Order: sequence, then structure tokens, then C-alpha cells
Amino acid sequence: MLFGVDLGIVNQLCFDKKSYNRQEDIQRISEFFDMSLYDRFEDEKHLSFCLKGDILEKYLYDFLFEQADLMLYGEKIKKDIEKLKNKDSEELLYMIRNEHCDFIHCKQHYNEFLEHESIFYFYDDCILSGNEERYFYIYNLLKKSTDNPLKGAICFDNA
Repeated sequence: MLFGVDLGIVNQLCFDKKSYNRQEDIQRISEFFDMSLYDRFEDEKHLSFCLKGDILEKYLYDFLFEQADLMLYGEKIKKDIEKLKNKDSEELLYMIRNEHCDFIHCKQHYNEFLEHESIFYFYDDCILSGNEERYFYIYNLLKKSTDNPLKGAICFDNA
């Protein structure tokens, strides 16, 4: 069975304090994400991590452009990426969330203890067959293929 997969950058993570194991869950996400890229916010109900605005502003354009060079349809996505050049983090997120780009979009996910928002820049409707080993292989290749700090925020979403 084939699945679609989105590839992107996690912008926000939000834990519901009632439904998560603080130490275990934070340790688990720290294995996949560079938590130094995120600001931490906490209130009575939630623990949240948001990608730092200056990180987004400084590195998103270069990261996406570099990734586009590796894609078959890279020239098309570069037109979207150019729209994001020299924008501050609020403008970047507004444009991406409100579909000002054809190939770059935000998606929100919710489950019983975690919600997150990611900025996706790659979609393939049959790249992986649900094999977790392939996800980790590609994930690790992507992290090794760049020096851009946003490699610490890469994620997959399989549909």
C-alpha cells in the first residue's frame, strides 16, 4: 500500500499538560528536533515550543532554495521561494498560512496530547510504502545533506 508524504519544518509544538509525560515526551522530541531552535512557552494547560522568529527569517529562504535544487520540480518551487525573500517571520508565516505560495503550505495536526504546525515544501503521493525504516533513512539523509540549522526542525507527515 502506498502513502503520500509531506516533508517540512516543524514551526510549533504544543503539549496538553493533562495528557503527556513531561520528561519522556520532551526527551523523545529532543531526539528528532534541535530544541535550541525553539522558544519555550508554558502556562497552566500547555507547554509549547515555537520556532524562533529570527531563525525562520535568517534560514528559511536559504534552506528552501537549497532543497529546491535537489527536486525534480525545483525551478517551479523557486518561484514560490522568491516570494518569501527578505520577509520577517510574521510576513513569512502569514504568506504560507494563507496560501500565497503554490508549493509551500502550513498544516496543523492534533492528537490527544500534542498539536503541531509544520511548513511543508515537498509532497509525493507514492514515495514510501509505510515503511518506517525508509522514513528514517530519508530523514537522516536530509539532515546530513545540509549545514543549514533548520535541519534540526525537519519532519515527515505521511497521509
